[in-house]
Amino acid sequence: MTEVMIVSGFLGAGKTTFINRFLEYGLAGTRCLLIENDFGDTGVDAALMERTEGLVISEINSGCVCCSLAGNLQTYIREALKELEPERIILEPSGVAGLSGILRSLKPFVQEGMIRLEGPVTVLGPPRTRAYLSRFGGILRDQMENAGVLVLRPGTNPAAYSISGQRAPVFSLDWTRENFEHMLLPLIRGGQGMAEIISEMTVGDIKTAGLAYYTLCPDRTYTAKEAEEILYRLRRAFGLKLLRLKGFLSRTGGGLWHVEYTVSGQEILEFEGSRNAGINIIGRGIQREQIERFFYREMGPMRIRV
Repeated sequence: MTEVMIVSGFLGAGKTTFINRFLEYGLAGTRCLLIENDFGDTGVDAALMERTEGLVISEINSGCVCCSLAGNLQTYIREALKELEPERIILEPSGVAGLSGILRSLKPFVQEGMIRLEGPVTVLGPPRTRAYLSRFGGILRDQMENAGVLVLRPGTNPAAYSISGQRAPVFSLDWTRENFEHMLLPLIRGGQGMAEIISEMTVGDIKTAGLAYYTLCPDRTYTAKEAEEILYRLRRAFGLKLLRLKGFLSRTGGGLWHVEYTVSGQEILEFEGSRNAGINIIGRGIQREQIERFFYREMGPMRIRV
């Protein structure tokens, strides 16, 4: 029977970093399928995933697998189980995906005896701001209350999330090989079974109305200073309305910039992989016309997909 692990967590919590550690420490020699769900057209997390022997990566983008793409997820898993016969599936949903919706999508596979759940894992990183938590508390509660294991990113204060009242075990140690192998993996593999989680599943009021997704496709190249200036002006223009930006910009001189932005910080790194330039944006209360005006002014003409 194929083991399935969902790695949930809000935008920027550290899901991709956690999965990289899990692949490195816990899946040597395993036939593993990793399903990445990004909110925009550009598959950023899949490009950043460390390649591991036996790992197949698939992307389901331009939406959320807990709601609008739930049917796509079910179809893909059914086909993958038949054609790829993976020993394990890891699913990384979008940061604004409710865990309860994904569990509902997987329920038929449990009933048919096709999969067994490990976890599910919800990764919690340092909260960006108090306003961030109050504005999207419904999504966070759903991810936490339906988790089998809560994993704190190193440096995260448990008090920020009122963890004491949660029924799931909490892993708050550093993400070292020893801690993963001896403490975390037994928690994940010996945690609640899928049938128990689904029968006790908490379906909260997940308020995602007003969230807008855009993918920008700039055609020109940028220096590090130009890319940094764009992100700085973006912060000034939209503030807390802009929740997340991630993607790739073509780098002056060749290659790409990997850009990451949240309400509390930004990062620009060199990236040598073969990807097309593209930036995914998610925000609340931002109209397409505002995005077009800002990026046309800062970056010149480009294609924008909604």
